[in-house]
Amino acid sequence: MFHKILRYLDIPFIYIFLMVLVILTAWAGLFYLHFFPRLLTVPLGILSAYVSVLTLYWIILFIRTRQFQDELEVWETIQKKSMSLALSMELNCCFSGYYIYEAVRYHSSWFTFVAIFYISLTIARFVLLREFIFTNNSLVEQYKRYIAAGYFMVIMMVCLGIMTMIAVNENYIVHYPGKSLIISTAFSLYLIISAVRGYLRYRKYKNPLLSGNQLISISAALLGILSLQTAYLPKLLESYIMIHNANLLTGIIIFTIMICMSLYMIIHGGREMAFGLDENGNRIDRKRTPGKSEEK
Repeated sequence: MFHKILRYLDIPFIYIFLMVLVILTAWAGLFYLHFFPRLLTVPLGILSAYVSVLTLYWIILFIRTRQFQDELEVWETIQKKSMSLALSMELNCCFSGYYIYEAVRYHSSWFTFVAIFYISLTIARFVLLREFIFTNNSLVEQYKRYIAAGYFMVIMMVCLGIMTMIAVNENYIVHYPGKSLIISTAFSLYLIISAVRGYLRYRKYKNPLLSGNQLISISAALLGILSLQTAYLPKLLESYIMIHNANLLTGIIIFTIMICMSLYMIIHGGREMAFGLDENGNRIDRKRTPGKSEEK
C-alpha cells in the first residue's frame, strides 16, 4: 500500500516546480479578477493540496537524502551552464562564418580547416545544448549526446592534425595585428584554465553534459594554443629547424590530448550506457561493501 502511494509522489522535481508556478499564477489571476467560480476553484484547490504534499515530500527527501541534494545541485548547475553554453555556441558560429569567409577570400587551407573545426565545435555544443534545455533529464539520452559530441571531437582532432602538418611543412605563420596577439594569448590561457578547472569541478557530479561541455572547451583552447604557437615562435626563435621541431612537438602533444579526450568520451559513454545504467536508465551503484563476498 505504501509503495503504491509513493508512486504518486515520485515525480521529478522540475515538474513539481513548474506545477507550483502554474498554480500560483492561476490563484493570483483569480484574486486579481475577483472571479471564484466553483468549476475552477474546486479542481484548483485539489491540485494545490496535491502539489503541497509533493513539495513537502521532496523537502523531506532533501533533508534526509544527500543524493537528492546532489541531483538538485546538478540540475541548478545545468540551468546556469546552459546560458553560457548557448553564448559559446553563438560565438563559435560567428567564428565559423568568419573563417569560411577568410578561407574563400585568401584560398587558405589553414583557414579552411579552422572553419571546419569551428563548425564541428558549434554542432557539438548544439548537441549538448539541445539536451540541456529541450529534453528531460534522462541519463541514456545524455550519454548518447555525450558520445555524439565525442565523434565531433574526432573531426576536430583531424583538423588540428592537418593544421599541424601545414605548420610543420610550410612553416606557416599567423600574423596578429597590433596588440591582438596579447589579447589572444590572454584569452587562450583563460579558456584553458577555465575549462580544466570546470572539468575538475563538475566531474564529481558524474553528469555527461557538464563533463562533455568542459572537454569541448578544452579542445577550443587547444586550437588557440596551436594558432598562438605559429605566431610566437618566429618572434622567439631564429632557427627554422628549431621552429620546425617545436611545431612538430606541440602538434603531437595537442593531437595526443585530442585523441585521448575524444576516445575517452566515446568509450566511457558507451561503457556507462552498457554497464553503468539499469534498464530504466538509472545509475547503478557499483560500490561493494568491504569484507563481504558475493553470494554464489
